[in-house]
Amino acid sequence: MINKKQLALSLFIGAGLILIKLFKLALASPDDMQLQTVSSLFSMGMWYVPLLFVILYYFVYSASCYLVLRVITYTLNHVFHK
Repeated sequence: MINKKQLALSLFIGAGLILIKLFKLALASPDDMQLQTVSSLFSMGMWYVPLLFVILYYFVYSASCYLVLRVITYTLNHVFHK
């Protein structure tokens, strides 16, 4: 069963982590390898590859947060309430 509050919180946390990652990338020095890779992909017309990575990272971060929240809820409900 999906807990809608936990799902919404995990999606929000995932979006926040992605924004932090993108903000750090935007502030990176021009010599940063990750920034050079993204720039090269855009210049070659492969703009969709960084977008796919952002979506993938968002899914992984959100799913990880949701899993952690579910484990915490299970632990609180079943382990400590016996």
